[in-house]
Amino acid sequence: MRQFLLALGDHFTRTKLGPAFRILGRKIDQAGVSISQVSYVEKYVRSLRNIPTETSIPDLGRANFIAPNSTVIGEVKLGQNSSLWYGAILRGDASSIEIGDDSVIQDLVTIKRSKGEGPIRIGRGVTVGPNSYIGGAVVEDYAYVGMGSFVGDGCVVESYSVLAAGANLASGDRVPSGQIWAGSPAKYLRDVSAEERDSLREYHDEMKNLAAIHAEETEKSFEQVFHDDFMKERSYSMSWSETLSEKLDTLGYSDHPIDQPDVERVRGWEYSAMYERHITELYSPKSWRPFKEDAAVFPEDWKIYGEDMESYDRAKKIFDQPPKHMDEDPSPAVRRDESPWARRF
Repeated sequence: MRQFLLALGDHFTRTKLGPAFRILGRKIDQAGVSISQVSYVEKYVRSLRNIPTETSIPDLGRANFIAPNSTVIGEVKLGQNSSLWYGAILRGDASSIEIGDDSVIQDLVTIKRSKGEGPIRIGRGVTVGPNSYIGGAVVEDYAYVGMGSFVGDGCVVESYSVLAAGANLASGDRVPSGQIWAGSPAKYLRDVSAEERDSLREYHDEMKNLAAIHAEETEKSFEQVFHDDFMKERSYSMSWSETLSEKLDTLGYSDHPIDQPDVERVRGWEYSAMYERHITELYSPKSWRPFKEDAAVFPEDWKIYGEDMESYDRAKKIFDQPPKHMDEDPSPAVRRDESPWARRF
């Protein structure tokens, strides 16, 4: 009987159930194909910091740092060790842009020609402050353009000159070498002093060094970032385990009775060593130093503390003594009742 039922089930599966599931699968597949035209396809978004045009491709190979969210379009050439910071936009689709070596283009700077033709040239060692706008202009070597400045088309900022923050240089104006221009519209303010020139060079060098750090971090792949995070978690404990014996010698616990003290205990010893007055001898009768040692530098507080302790000692003696009726009088169950009504009756 059992074999008959098994054979019957096998026959039903092969002839009825299996074909039914195959037909159902084909129907589901056909339905999926029919709605594929309205399905959503997530497109790959390439990096916005390098967008070629039909005739030119940005040349960024020699730059020190190109921020991930900066935008470089068309015929743009960055010099050796130059840097382009976060949110900056270089529009080389209307006219070519050439930036010299060691120049720093800071955050949210926009460089593009609004009208006319001709290249935009930024010289060597130039610093362009954040949120500035440079049109079809020429900024010569080692000039400084302050943050929020506007440089119109046809302007020339000569070498070692300074355009102050928020200055508005009208189209066609020229800033002579070694001068400071400020205001809106920008006018001559005074000459650049030697101290100011040195300060600007120091700031420029700091930005170059900072750009190298940002470049190292932003150019890492996902695997490198994951690996660095993993190694940071391990490095602290690994460095402790490798130098455990040295730290024990430094803290004076080289002859510790524990053969292999754990890392957490040694960390606690080192933390205590940073505050010498809280250092305690291992296995000492007291695990703390007297409060008087810490309060000695505050004599008034220590006096109040002493008075409070004397009051506490007096009160403690009183409460430590047993009640008098327990020592002198008999218990309530046997002593005579002296109440007035008891004497009367």
